[in-house]
This record gives sequence, C-alpha cells and structure tokens, in this order.
Amino acid sequence: MNDGNINLAVLLDFKKAFDVVDHDILCKKLEIYGFDNTAVSFFKSYLNERTQQVQIGNAHSEKLYIKYGVPQGSILGPLLFILYINDLPIYMKNCCTDLYADDSTLHLSGNCYQTLQSKVQEDLHGVEEWCNDNNMFINKNKTKYMIIGTKQRAMPHYNESCLTINNQVIQSSTCESLLGIKIDPSLTWTNQIDVICSKISSRLYLLLKIKKFLNLDCRKLFYNGYILPLIDYCCIVWSSCSSEGLKRILKLQKRAARLILETDPFAPSAPLFKHLNWMTVEQRIKYHKFVMTFKCIKNDAPSYLTNKFHYVSDRNPYPLRNAVQGNLILPKPKTELFKKSFMYSGPFLWNNLPIPLRNITNVNSFKYKITDHLLKST
Repeated sequence: MNDGNINLAVLLDFKKAFDVVDHDILCKKLEIYGFDNTAVSFFKSYLNERTQQVQIGNAHSEKLYIKYGVPQGSILGPLLFILYINDLPIYMKNCCTDLYADDSTLHLSGNCYQTLQSKVQEDLHGVEEWCNDNNMFINKNKTKYMIIGTKQRAMPHYNESCLTINNQVIQSSTCESLLGIKIDPSLTWTNQIDVICSKISSRLYLLLKIKKFLNLDCRKLFYNGYILPLIDYCCIVWSSCSSEGLKRILKLQKRAARLILETDPFAPSAPLFKHLNWMTVEQRIKYHKFVMTFKCIKNDAPSYLTNKFHYVSDRNPYPLRNAVQGNLILPKPKTELFKKSFMYSGPFLWNNLPIPLRNITNVNSFKYKITDHLLKST
C-alpha cells in the first residue's frame, strides 16, 4: 500500500480439515521429511485402529474404526496437520502462502489488478491439484477473497473479480477474521476495535457483578487475566487504527480502573493508573513494539521480520552520528498508514530510545527496563 500497490488475498477454508487427513499419505510425507522407520511406525500405531462411539443416556452405538483424520484436542493433531499441508506452497507459482494449521492464505501484490487476478487464479488451480493429490476438500462457500489497498485503488476492482475454485466463483469479502484478527480492505481495523471493545465491555459488566466478592488483588488478577490479553493480542498489527479507536479502548481501561479501586465514576484516571501501575493502551502498544524490535535486532524473531531491520552502520561504514549511536534505518514513508505500521514505527521508537536501554542484551532485563521507562514517561 505504501508503494501504491494493491494486494489480492484468498482465504482458503478446508472442509473438515483435521478429519480427512489420509493416514497413508501422511506417513509417506513423514518419510520424505526424514522420519526413520521406527518413528513412522510409531505414528502409524498412534493413528491406526482408533475407534469412535456415540452414547445417548445408557445406550451405546457400535464402535466404528476411524480411517482418516488426526486426533483433535491433542498436541500432536495440529502438528501432524501442519506436516500434512506443508507442501502446499510447492504447488504455487506466484503467490505467497501463509499456513497456520488449517488457516491458509494466498496473497499477491502488484499495481495491475488484471495481472494479479490471472496469477492468483493460476495458483488456485494449483490448490485444486494439491487437494486432488492429498484427498482434501475446499469449502467453496467459506473460501473468500479480499482486495486490500487504499479505497481509491482497491474498491473499483471488487466488481471486476471473477476468481474460481473447482469451477465455482469465490465470493468477495469486506471483513474476514484471520487468527482472531478482523481484517478489512483498507486496514482501518474498525471491526477489530469493535470486537475488542465489545469483549472488554462484557467482561467489565461481569466484574461489576462480582467485584463485591473479590478483594483488590483478585480484581487486579481479573484485569490481567481477562481484559489485558484482549488489548495486547496482535496490538502491533492493529495499532495503525484511528486515534478514535484507541480512545475507545482507553475509555474502557479507565472504567476498569474505577471499578477495581471502587472510585467515583468521574474520578481522574491518571492517579488510578499510577496506583495500579498500569500502562495506557498506547503505552502497551509501544511496549510490545519495543520488545519485538529488540527481538528482531537480536535475531530472536521470524526471519520475515528480522530481514526488515538494519542498522545505519550496516549500510554506511562512515562514523556518522546515526551509525555510532546504533540507529536503525528508517524506511521511506509515503503514507500516514505506513508511518503507523511496525516496519516504520518500530525503528522510529528504537532510534528515540536512550542509549543505555538500547545496549541491554537480555530480553527479560529489557522488558523490565522498558516498562519502567514507559511508566515514568507519563
């Protein structure tokens, strides 16, 4: 989007994904991945001759052998499915493929929509071929596509699209949930903020009803266990939302502080946050960006993130001030949206961090120090 491109994404939905895994194909793939005969035999023993039975009251059905699928609710189930689907990208010629268990997404960016559509359609034929080879099935009603870009670039093409899979037209979508995050075509994150605020509000209502049975420490635990994770989850991603969206979450944080400390509904929030040792939603976002930037610099993050971060000294050997101070290279922002993204805001925040904090080498020490730094900056 920063380069003026549009992104075409297809969110695949596999029908009963975990339940239709072919045991023979899975074991063959394990052999290809380097599992020895003993390990493959172990997994065959684990998967074969499982039975299922239905009970209603005291009545039981006959036991039936399970010929397909990996056990759901187990630790091995998702791992075995990942190994099963791991070769799907080999069938792709153009698209990037993101796989997380049974959530699979194809995406491709460019400045010409017709070219994007043609290339994505070619890879959808590759998906069909993979499904035929692996006895998997696409849920054509739940598989959607989304055109992501600025409104001027993306919206005109929604009426032009005609992507198909198994000869059925894929429907477009203007809001899809991917790994618990609501994505919209312009990345405004309005729907995501709505979900967060709705969940926080319902949990604050519960806290209102039960707070008389809880002491102060238990109320704090309630906030840390049931509300703070809603604010923290993927906040690095959706933090490019509008300032109004962040204010909505902050308003609920203030309400939580007043409930926990049983103060007047209009009591100033700053002293309450200080008493509880809380960070505001904006400070929480900065905290997570600082920590993720630290991990990227230390090569303790996924390569698709670490590859985006480079020191000024890596590109310029001369002893310039930015290089000596250990500053990171700032990518050139062409849009306000990109300025809010982690690719820009991460290095920007890091370059404005005091040198002693940047020189910390241990991630746990860094978390402690950066928390103290952010709380003192209020």
